[in-house]
Amino acid sequence: MDWNWFFSAVAQSVAALVGVLGAFLVARLLGSEESYARNRRRTRELLRTSSHLADQAQSRYFRWYNERTLEDGLRDVRHSIRDGESDAVLSREEYYASYGFSQFMPKGTVLEQIDDAIAKGLELRGRRHEDYLLSAFQADIPTLSVEQEGEAISQLVVTVRAHMREVREHLQDVQDNPERSGLVRVVLVTLLLLFWTGVVYPLSLLPVDSQGGSGAAGTLASLQAFDSHRLLVLSVATVLFTALIVVLGVRNERLKHPAEEVADLRRSLDPKRYSDYLQAYADNGRPLD
Repeated sequence: MDWNWFFSAVAQSVAALVGVLGAFLVARLLGSEESYARNRRRTRELLRTSSHLADQAQSRYFRWYNERTLEDGLRDVRHSIRDGESDAVLSREEYYASYGFSQFMPKGTVLEQIDDAIAKGLELRGRRHEDYLLSAFQADIPTLSVEQEGEAISQLVVTVRAHMREVREHLQDVQDNPERSGLVRVVLVTLLLLFWTGVVYPLSLLPVDSQGGSGAAGTLASLQAFDSHRLLVLSVATVLFTALIVVLGVRNERLKHPAEEVADLRRSLDPKRYSDYLQAYADNGRPLD
């Protein structure tokens, strides 16, 4: 058997296989880097939007709106009891659901106020007088109506809800670092082993004595018989290929989304990230996500 032909054929076949796998690997890695860059841009865009919505929430008059709707609702409760034709009194939960109290206040606080309004209404029953309270905050924004502010706040809620859904979907896409592929790691190690054992080693055994066996009946003897130029070529090729595999491996491992950005995305799913009033809204059974 001609061992020169055998080792040469093995080296050429494995080199071709390494080339095919390498091309697949590079294409996969380039696609992953493009996807990673696109997701990073999307992450920064969503985080900027979160900050913008938080600023918008801070500019809304939640406190004034809560006070005005609370005063109006409590006044309506007192008047309905005072002027009611029947002696029946609804429960505080029914009054809460019927008189348009703000959902941006803790429900427990509003229910306590309704209890006081019910007691006051019972005390006023049979009397006729106007019970009007002027909000201490009304002077701060004299040109704004409760309805206008309520519409602006409702629009903000819709925007925040849509944004949080986008953040949730994006977080599901990036939190497990899908661009950093375990398959790429396996292929890299396989390529390295194939190159060392299927290309470099067979070539290091050439030429083989045509009478049989290796040139010196062993690897050590073969190495001693190497031509200096061939040894140099094999060494340089091995170093360069190994370095290339290491570089590709490092680039694959770097496709990891920063923990700080992922944590910021998770915070963007918390209503309190935007406003304490939106947190109260969620606590009142009105989820934003």
